[in-house]
Amino acid sequence: MTGSTLPTQTEIASSLYGCWRLFLGDETGLQYFRRDLDGLWSALWALVFAVPVYVLKIALDLGGESVTLLGFDGMVIEAEILVLSGVIYALAIYYILPALERESRYFDYMVAYLWVGMAQVYIHTVPSILRAIGVIPDQGASFMAVVLVLAMLWWSWFMTRTALNVNGGQAGIILAGTVIYEFILAISLSRLL
Repeated sequence: MTGSTLPTQTEIASSLYGCWRLFLGDETGLQYFRRDLDGLWSALWALVFAVPVYVLKIALDLGGESVTLLGFDGMVIEAEILVLSGVIYALAIYYILPALERESRYFDYMVAYLWVGMAQVYIHTVPSILRAIGVIPDQGASFMAVVLVLAMLWWSWFMTRTALNVNGGQAGIILAGTVIYEFILAISLSRLL
């Protein structure tokens, strides 16, 4: 049945390699993703795979007392926001792409978007871990986080340009809209949940 099973280890490895190729600026990175309905269901699992590390990052960034104040319920809400925002985005972009005359690229875009997003959650956690274990000071972790965010914006821009087969300016506009959407949705969901 479509969407009923987890992605296989081979599919996960292939998708992560596709993420890596896209990060390196290689347009052929898309070929490593399963870009169909079953691939979308597998890629939606990437949101679930990102949850533990996402919650860890929040806990590390908040520190001891703040984590206690946020509590288990707060961590569950943050995890729900991550998963719900990805699912809602998949639905929203399904209706937006026809207006951009890119509906045929839906699976190319969404599958890559979800796997790249999962990889970015893991990578963005590295500065928090290094700071927490004392490898780098707070300022070093902050600087590293800014550099990683800039790299991830480029990565997302390149993935968008490649997956939707649009020019750089169009990819930039779509990425800016996506960032604004994610910000607004996260705030809205945090108030609802």
